[in-house]
Amino acid sequence: MSDQMKRCRLLVTALALVVVLAALAPIGTVAAESASDDLELIVSDDGVVSVTANETPVENATVEVTIVDENASYAGDGNHTTDADGEVELPEPEDDVDVSVTASTDEESVETTTTLEAADGVEDLSLDVTQNGDVLVEVTDGNESLENAAVGVTLADGEDAENVSYAETGEYTTDENGTVSLAGPEEPVDVTITATVGDDSVEETVGLESVDEQETEEPENFGQLLQEFKENELNASDDEPRGLQIASFVVENNPGNAPAHAGPPAHAGPPAHAGPPAHAGQPGGDNESTQGPPGHAGPPGSDNESTQGPPGHAGPPGDDDDESGQGPPGHAGPSDNDDSSSSSGGSSSSGGSSSSGGSSSSGGGGPPDHAGGGPPGN
Repeated sequence: MSDQMKRCRLLVTALALVVVLAALAPIGTVAAESASDDLELIVSDDGVVSVTANETPVENATVEVTIVDENASYAGDGNHTTDADGEVELPEPEDDVDVSVTASTDEESVETTTTLEAADGVEDLSLDVTQNGDVLVEVTDGNESLENAAVGVTLADGEDAENVSYAETGEYTTDENGTVSLAGPEEPVDVTITATVGDDSVEETVGLESVDEQETEEPENFGQLLQEFKENELNASDDEPRGLQIASFVVENNPGNAPAHAGPPAHAGPPAHAGPPAHAGQPGGDNESTQGPPGHAGPPGSDNESTQGPPGHAGPPGDDDDESGQGPPGHAGPSDNDDSSSSSGGSSSSGGSSSSGGSSSSGGGGPPDHAGGGPPGN
């Protein structure tokens, strides 16, 4: 066999080996082998570097990443060490970048060059703006907060830039929670807020209230208060379930709860001067005479007996001296006593039956003269 024939066979074998290696490597990866064929380096399209020797992962191998373009930047530039699986996970670049990757052990090293690509973008970029005094801008991809998203704040179209201003216009970057905090404006203003991640962006125009209006505006009812809690204070990252957080808030802020100052006012209760009058002392004291029934209502037998009980003229009849002053009047019926029609000196008392008003004649007592004993008409 000629030398030329041998060289052709070697070339074909080498080409076949390259094809086999390319077939064995995952799609989008770059593979390289050392001169001894013992050490192998693979960089996947998602930035994972794998180092193996004779198909066995190499732990603690050194992986050096160098940027090819000196004008470019990449956070993964520098030295790394493989883990127990013989791997190093490189950070995702913000922009596509060409890098040189070298894996080495104490015995040998292997090198390759590859392009690390930036993420294609986000699937569901969204922007949320809330105000509770200060303004909070939140950028998310679905339910995931986006760190390092670019946020721009400008006056909205239609705002008069000469007469209206907002101190927080400018460019910002979201924190680890995907948020940017802005101070509230001194005067109401409309602003346009734009969030950008890679080639994707979203914007929203909102009206911001002045800080003074935010401070003086209070919820009109308990429903609004609860809604503000759910929008601004409910902590989704808290270990306590959302339902329990809401229940605790309702219990603590229930308008049916009695306030701390509940109870009767200080002036409630009887006044200081309440009670019996000063002259209403207990019986047995010096002022006993001012208590109890009036003096004339006492029992008979005292010195003032004449002022108590029935009047003097209401006594029983039978007293010859003033019989004519008690009982029925003298003219109220016939008298069995013939002397009842005595002369004018019969009863000398002023209220008795004197000659002028007493029973001086039979006509003063009994029925009138015309009321005879017989039937009328006789």
